[in-house]
Amino acid sequence: MSDLSPKQRHAGQLIAAGHTHRQVAKTVGVTPQTVSEWVSRPELRDYVDAMLLAAQQETAQTLAGLRLRAVERLGGLLEHEAPGIALRAIETALDLTAPRTQSTSIPMPSDNGAWGAIIAKLNAHEVTKSAKPN
Repeated sequence: MSDLSPKQRHAGQLIAAGHTHRQVAKTVGVTPQTVSEWVSRPELRDYVDAMLLAAQQETAQTLAGLRLRAVERLGGLLEHEAPGIALRAIETALDLTAPRTQSTSIPMPSDNGAWGAIIAKLNAHEVTKSAKPN
């Protein structure tokens, strides 16, 4: 990769970012044919591949961190004082952790059916409970 000129490295960065050869040529100050010739060089392809791999790894790491934060937040909602919210969190946790390969699964009521009715009753209970003086 050290065999690449600064213009070629800049072109590689733009290509990795998704720019067309014509856009790269205009930005770097060369012809589109020159960019095509550069792209045919294994050194430039390796440079672009390395940049894409690094971006992919960084994205995966960021998503893993966000997933951890979401799980922590969901865990906190499991203990929420409003039963409807806690029940939704429980449903979500069970849905997300259910085995995907198992052919027989525990049937869960749909939101339009009994599950929704249970949550509506719990929410109504919370409203009447909070309206009563202590």
